[in-house]
Amino acid sequence: MSFEINHIKYIQAIVENDFNVTAAAHKIHISQPALSKSINLIESEYHVHIFTRDKHRLVGLSQQGKILYAIMLDILEKYEELENELRQLGTEPLLIKFGAIASTPQILFPGLFIDFESTHPNIHIEIIEDGGVNILHDFLQKKFDFALLVNPFELPPDLADVRLVAEDEIVAFLPLGHPLTSKAILTWEDLAEYPLVSLSDKYQTYFKVMEQFRIRGLEPHFAYTSSSWQYLTDAIQRNFVITLMPSLVPTFSSTDNIIIKRIKNPASFNLFLARLNKKHYSKENKLFYDFLNQHLPKLK
Repeated sequence: MSFEINHIKYIQAIVENDFNVTAAAHKIHISQPALSKSINLIESEYHVHIFTRDKHRLVGLSQQGKILYAIMLDILEKYEELENELRQLGTEPLLIKFGAIASTPQILFPGLFIDFESTHPNIHIEIIEDGGVNILHDFLQKKFDFALLVNPFELPPDLADVRLVAEDEIVAFLPLGHPLTSKAILTWEDLAEYPLVSLSDKYQTYFKVMEQFRIRGLEPHFAYTSSSWQYLTDAIQRNFVITLMPSLVPTFSSTDNIIIKRIKNPASFNLFLARLNKKHYSKENKLFYDFLNQHLPKLK
């Protein structure tokens, strides 16, 4: 058998998934038996032991494997550089993948991506929106070039360059006429006394809110959860409930007859721009990053 670039990607997937062959196979979209067979064939064909094993289970890289893996990563990097150069020389639009918590690009970067693409028509920004939990997970899996993250502190220190974009906090959205609207500032104890609606556990807002109740020994009553910020703001009046979300939400959602109250000792909701670290950045990546840096100081 001939050794191919995909074999390097197979080995990389195994290492990055803590030598769990099943998880690695899932990540690279092949079956676990096929991945195991490929690794066994490589080791047999070239008479090397890339991995150490414990009862047939992969547990680490052998001494040979460590030497080979370092070389493989260099080759993979050069291969990606070659791909980038081919795309730049060809006619296919260059692609930058940008992961973001749902609706935050419209809030923080209104018109910014359109402005960039109008001046660089050969570069396309693909925005992938999801809950903060999923965006963080996918960024850790290196599926994005850039991402907007709420809690980047879980990132390995060498994975990304991280920059604060906006400071925000969780606030309470109440319907007009709710008993708590008479208070200047709310407490978490106040909020635990009334029915709440919340973003689902796909969103870091949910975990930030639950943490505040947990550390105070409170048990809030959540009527239901949703993955739509717009749906929750609409539900405030319809169901006469309270929802807890970042204060930036009103910038894109109607707040007629909705009262917004700050919370004492609030949960922070700071947003960070993360750029995946690479030894060599493509030209389009550099152009986009420089463009963002020119506009980030203007963001509030």
